[in-house]
Amino acid sequence: MEWSNKKAVWAVVKQRGRLLGSASEEIRADREVVLAAVQHQGSALEFASAELRADREVVLAAVQHQGSALEFASAELRADREVVLTALKQRGRALKYASVELQADREVVLAAVQKYGFALHFASVELRVDREVVLAAVQQQGFVLAVLSAELRADREVVLAAVQQDNSLLRFASLELRANRDVVKMAIISPTSMRWDSRYEMPTPLPHASEALQNDESLRRFPTTYKNLRLFWAWGRAYKLCKPALYAWLERVQIKMGAYNEETGAARKRDREAFEAFEAFEARAM
Repeated sequence: MEWSNKKAVWAVVKQRGRLLGSASEEIRADREVVLAAVQHQGSALEFASAELRADREVVLAAVQHQGSALEFASAELRADREVVLTALKQRGRALKYASVELQADREVVLAAVQKYGFALHFASVELRVDREVVLAAVQQQGFVLAVLSAELRADREVVLAAVQQDNSLLRFASLELRANRDVVKMAIISPTSMRWDSRYEMPTPLPHASEALQNDESLRRFPTTYKNLRLFWAWGRAYKLCKPALYAWLERVQIKMGAYNEETGAARKRDREAFEAFEAFEARAM
């Protein structure tokens, strides 16, 4: 293939953007060809000419497709608030390539950590200890708790946001919070505990709690008690949802066996409105 032929290269990069890197310098400086490449694969911006990597429209097209393409933009555009925010909407980690000024911008950093919690690592020193920013990062990615300062790992709301995602993260909380009965209890009933496989033991954060709480008999029984309550609730909900169908089936069986009558039939025991709704739904389905 002739890599200095604009028409041929344009047709290729529309399908495989990064092949722009094989084109001649003249073609890599062609705005139309580069736009076609970055619209297909943002990281193709890496192979554009320096002039086009400073072209706002070209860079915006690249970061809209692939936020990390911000790495290849000119220094001026990496300090452009709109360009950076556009990149962060696509990929929070792109904060790494933003200018120092924007890494210290609260709105920009919040947009990044809400997309990717560990983008907190690329924020300014001041914002890395900002409670609102940290809380947003932990809510997006609980494991961020592991890299926070001792002060923030002693913050009840921050720790609860983390253990609601993964109760084993209690191990990164301060000693005071690991000895707090309410915090440990919240960790036990976190959504993590709701995703257990019944073939295995229900996950519990108790090994990460203080020694006193580990030996607390009521807390040791709490996971099993809570599991049983959840199962009871699930079965109750299933029965409520299946009740119309169940009574419809019972009524048909009774009619077929000749055992149905108004006094003992299933129709006397079921909810008439629910049954009629089920019958109507079944008729539509057929």
